[in-house]
Amino acid sequence: MIRWISIILISLIGIIVSFIIYLSTYGIETKSLNNLIRHEVKNYNQNLVLKFTKVKLLLDIKKLNLKAKLIQPKLILENNELIFDKINSNISLKSYLKKEFAIQNLQIKLSKVKLNKFLKFVRIEYPSPFLFVLNQSIKKGNIDLQTELFFNKQGNLIKNYEIKGNITNLGATIVDKHKAENINLSFKIKENIYEFNINDTQLFGIDFKSTKINFDGKEFSDLNVSIDTIISGNINNVDEFLRFFDYDLNTNLSDLNFNLNNKINFHVKKFIKFQNLQIEGKGSVNKVKLLYDDVNKYKKYIKINKIIELQNNQINYLYKKNNFKLETLGNIKLNEKFEHF
Repeated sequence: MIRWISIILISLIGIIVSFIIYLSTYGIETKSLNNLIRHEVKNYNQNLVLKFTKVKLLLDIKKLNLKAKLIQPKLILENNELIFDKINSNISLKSYLKKEFAIQNLQIKLSKVKLNKFLKFVRIEYPSPFLFVLNQSIKKGNIDLQTELFFNKQGNLIKNYEIKGNITNLGATIVDKHKAENINLSFKIKENIYEFNINDTQLFGIDFKSTKINFDGKEFSDLNVSIDTIISGNINNVDEFLRFFDYDLNTNLSDLNFNLNNKINFHVKKFIKFQNLQIEGKGSVNKVKLLYDDVNKYKKYIKINKIIELQNNQINYLYKKNNFKLETLGNIKLNEKFEHF
């Protein structure tokens, strides 16, 4: 009798150990935890609905956690739906038994979602005039992103997150009715810090070889903005180009060819008030022509053509506190030949 009991106990222990090893190595697919996970999501946000078909579970023996992989996950918020490539989570069994918030983290991956749809979803959760204006200006584009979010035992988001992703084929209205098309960029978002990197984009006939834009601030309506950009281009008529932006300066410049590195910093409040603008740059103006009408008053001193040409000019410039400083050296053609200045 004792022998049979021993055999049964050993068999039961063997089955349990085998099940634990299988569960921690291969996992099982189940629907038994569907209600638990949905309930925990409701604890975080009553309006947020998480749908999925079933859960694949892996047991973390050391930490007594369940690693949950949701099959065909999607989130619904006020009739707006996002379908995800991946939503994985660690569920603390100890916290669940103590009736605490059991979801420790969420690993999220999203691919090829329309940018307008994504922004609309985010704006419901985080209402912001900035997001409203941004969504209105965007005409097309897709977003991919991935992140890992961590939660405390009260169900509050721990602000150590980092969201990385890409936006492709972006089309937007950026200045009045002027459009930007087919822009591709990568981004990184941390608490109060937003970084965007744009490569090889053409706007208004100017080649933006590399552009890095950083937003820093607790509120979208109160931001410090820094822009580092490398640009080059050809502008046949500078005045006509400026009128494109409703500036009528009558510079009389034409045939402008340039390569410039710029650093731009400013503070923006409530999306309309710009403060502390500073522009610092350097580069080369390979050529430019200046139409100078009033040459007669210099005729008795020097012969000057009506069109003055500059070539191979190196420039450094700084705009700060309404003061503009320019340093340049290169070649100038006042009459018959180019001279160094």
